[in-house]
Amino acid sequence: MRKMIFIVLAVLILILGAAAGFYFREESYEKAEIVFKTEDGEVKFLAEAADTAGKRMKGLSGRESLGEREGMIFIYSKPGRPGFWMKGMEFPIDIVWIKEEKVVGITENMMPESFWKGKIFYPPETADMVLEIKAGEVGKNNIKMGDKVKIVK
Repeated sequence: MRKMIFIVLAVLILILGAAAGFYFREESYEKAEIVFKTEDGEVKFLAEAADTAGKRMKGLSGRESLGEREGMIFIYSKPGRPGFWMKGMEFPIDIVWIKEEKVVGITENMMPESFWKGKIFYPPETADMVLEIKAGEVGKNNIKMGDKVKIVK
């Protein structure tokens, strides 16, 4: 009986270890240039593309920070209302919700501790892309609802 319990526990530990290794493994991210046409002119961000389910699930969790005009772009095959949370985040961010190359929503200064309050952030309408950038970048670069957005890969 003890031997059977030991075997079951060993198998469970192996499965959990493999799952953790899969989740935390380093994946390479393609870079994309995100160009906003604001009333002040063009603003460019260099973003990593979260274009797979695994990359979207991990997002920016576990990172220490983002540089100025850096971010992560989440690309979806069709518009929807994806929920974003701050699990594993170390720093605040701004989110720009995009649909059909136009800003349809902005969520500023999302704090890491909002995860522990059970907060999930949604776009005000459907979106086909979501850009996460360093908190304060939306205001600093005068990004507003209705601004046009292009991705250059």
